[in-house]
This record gives sequence, structure tokens and C-alpha cells, in this order.
Amino acid sequence: MKGLSIKTKVFAVLAVTLAVTFTAILIINHQYQDDSMSELYRSNVDAIQMAVTEHVSFMMLTGANDEIQPVVERLTAND
Repeated sequence: MKGLSIKTKVFAVLAVTLAVTFTAILIINHQYQDDSMSELYRSNVDAIQMAVTEHVSFMMLTGANDEIQPVVERLTAND
């Protein structure tokens, strides 16, 4: 590195700095996207479970148990 000019040394340092910075940004963004998608998936699953529970509870309260029973039996038979 002693034979290189100052401009070349500065350019090399800047290039390495930019490469490290962009790599860090890409890694952080990827992690953030993974966390966001996981949270979105969990919240959607929770919302669907709550909606299904409320719907089944409402159907049972309104006397639609005869409609629910065959569906539940089919779901449990597939397990």
C-alpha cells in the first residue's frame, strides 16, 4: 500500500466502507422483514381463531348445533 497514491487509498477505504454499510443495511432489512412477516402471520392467525370461536359460539347460542355437529365430526375425523 506504500506505492499507492492518496486518491487510490481514499477510494479503497470508501469502497470498503460502502460495501460494509450496504451489507449491514441488507442484513438488518432482511431481519426486519422476517420479524414483520412473523408478527403479521401471528396476528392474522389470532384474528381468524377469534372470529371462528365467536361464530361457533353464536351458532350454538342460536340453536344451530345440528349444523355444527357434522362439521366438527368431519374435522376431527381427518386428524
